[in-house]
Amino acid sequence: MSSGHEFNYRVALASGMRSLQGGWLGHAQEEFRYLIRTFPRRDDGYRGLAMVQAGLGDKAAALETLRGGASALARAGERPAEIALLREALQLAPRDVPAHRRLGAALALAGDTEGAVLEYRRFIEEAVAAGDVERAGLEARYAVDVLAESRHGADLLLDATAAGFGGREAQ
Repeated sequence: MSSGHEFNYRVALASGMRSLQGGWLGHAQEEFRYLIRTFPRRDDGYRGLAMVQAGLGDKAAALETLRGGASALARAGERPAEIALLREALQLAPRDVPAHRRLGAALALAGDTEGAVLEYRRFIEEAVAAGDVERAGLEARYAVDVLAESRHGADLLLDATAAGFGGREAQ
């Protein structure tokens, strides 16, 4: 990024953050939307807009902004920023299936098989604890498909989730 672009980015980000902190949510929203349009490969605009939306009480819009931002960053090849936004989406909505799936897949694509296994495992265990064994089974099968390239990852996941389904054969 050229120094002029970087300067514009920093000014818009600082202005958006000052507006957000000052409670001027309309102005903050404009600044963060500008950041998303002008700097779509940077995660701060998505993050800031989601904070504004959450501040306005629109949790669904904030979640969609974080998920949409993660998708845009994935298409741009910005895997660490994608993963960061998905983690924030899950802080906002811990049982959001699309965010869990995307995070597990993003971690697997980033080469973090252990992280992907832990993410899938966490969500599967939450589903089992909530009594939704059907959802847990679906997610376990989905995770195994995603991790099929990594036999080690699939084995780790199967071993980690076997207890919730009465043994490995139940898979």
